[in-house]
Amino acid sequence: MRQTVVGKSGLSVAVAAFLAMAAAAFLVVPGSGFAEAPGTCLPPPSEWPLPPWLSWLANLGTLLLSAAGLAVLNRRFSFVAGTDTLLPAAFMVLAASCPCDVQRLSAGSVLAVANVAALSLLFGCSESRNNTQKLFTAASLFSLGSAFQTAFLTFIPAYIAAAITVKAMRAREAFAFLLGLAAPYATLFGLGLADPRAFRIGWFSPVFTAQIPAGDFAMTLGVAFTALWTVLAGCSNAFRLLKANGETRRFNSVISIVGIAAIAGCCLDFSGFTSYLPTLFMVSATQLANAFALYPGKASGALPFAMLVAYIALFISSSGIL
Repeated sequence: MRQTVVGKSGLSVAVAAFLAMAAAAFLVVPGSGFAEAPGTCLPPPSEWPLPPWLSWLANLGTLLLSAAGLAVLNRRFSFVAGTDTLLPAAFMVLAASCPCDVQRLSAGSVLAVANVAALSLLFGCSESRNNTQKLFTAASLFSLGSAFQTAFLTFIPAYIAAAITVKAMRAREAFAFLLGLAAPYATLFGLGLADPRAFRIGWFSPVFTAQIPAGDFAMTLGVAFTALWTVLAGCSNAFRLLKANGETRRFNSVISIVGIAAIAGCCLDFSGFTSYLPTLFMVSATQLANAFALYPGKASGALPFAMLVAYIALFISSSGIL
């Protein structure tokens, strides 16, 4: 099934919009009231001693790497039918619509890259009968990330469920996964790079107990709307995917699990919910692209264009530029 909804020209427009919003966020938008939580024993990326311009460029590179990684991942495993560029284009526009995610290097951007890498490892499990190395590496990614930002911890149970979904979690893989969780901390503490006495986990701040900073209300409302249509699109896509082959259904189930983890993280870790947004937007873009792929007769570039305008308007509203 091949169709073109946005094509190369649409991708170029999305890249231009992404860069424009990122530049505006860096140059004229004040910081968000949502603070980035520290890791279990090390400071988060936003506190690394980088010049502001380098931190911003590193963040742009990280998000663009995630977008490219999604496109490459889909070409290899075809979890979204067709070769249209809607998936990376939608991700970039969504990611840039929240100013706090494109102002400096953040844990959210790094977490998105980790999720793309982990999805690649997990999807690759279908090509091998021995997946100990893949699951060890995936577990190590999130364990190491949690040292810098506790948001990474949310995705550890998600990937256990995902590994079970793709039928890759047998006894030896489970043992490898546990070793992968332990290895980064053994290395950090063993080499003296982190102090075990500084270990802490204090990331629970449920949404119903938290207050929304006045300047971030528009962004929070936009994120809630995005999460809502992502869930609705995911449910609709799930029915259509019942006709797909088993591998495609499993791959999309894994992506849905990651999306559920991101939404749960936003709700349970609300004071630092911006760290989950790039991953949520990655899943949102996948569901949007799948909706067009699964309803080929209704494919039109009008809706992606309308969403581009809407999310640029959300950025302007969230940033307080006007």
